[in-house]
Amino acid sequence: TEIISCIEIKKEEQIDRHYFVLMVLDKQKTALLLKNRIEELDTEDFQLMHLNSRFAYPKILRNIFLIQALSDRYSLLSSIPLKLKVKKDTIQEKINKLVPIRMAFVASHKKLPSKLHHLIADLFSSLKVVIVPRKLSPKYTLRAELVTDEQYLKVEGFKKLNVQLRLEFTNSKMQVLGVLSALSEQLARNSEQAIELSYPDIQLALQNNLDQIASIKIEN
Repeated sequence: TEIISCIEIKKEEQIDRHYFVLMVLDKQKTALLLKNRIEELDTEDFQLMHLNSRFAYPKILRNIFLIQALSDRYSLLSSIPLKLKVKKDTIQEKINKLVPIRMAFVASHKKLPSKLHHLIADLFSSLKVVIVPRKLSPKYTLRAELVTDEQYLKVEGFKKLNVQLRLEFTNSKMQVLGVLSALSEQLARNSEQAIELSYPDIQLALQNNLDQIASIKIEN
């Protein structure tokens, strides 16, 4: 996007059925746009890092991967080095040093499909949040609620359904510390099929929105 916005068309010509365009890239403007975007992402990472939350690390790493891609393009246009506040190795080291936290997993109403249960457990296990039985009385509980909301659709044999997963983090006093949700819109024959189809959307939404609960204060 940055490069396209800095391209100027100098000459256009059509020969037979072929169309030729001569375009010129403004290296200085493009380098500045890339530099600004890299610094914007790096500043966001710096702010997230100071939350000192395991739930912020996935977002920081995604930003770092994007910064690396943008930096490769920037280095082709400018020899001026960029100084970044947050390094990948620093974040990876923090993740490696995380102390495991035990958390009970409870479905608010009916039992969750096993596939969805494993999806959630895998997501948090990478951040060393260990799902344990409720009888072990861990300090924290992850409450899950899965709801399907049928929308009007004039197509015989199919339904338009919103599948929403809501995750509530509570402490031992049942106080809500934070909420993480994911929504998927599906066209299906019934609720069960809609839920099955929604798994990729839900997984991606949870992964991308983890930083929304980065302010949760959790004791090891």
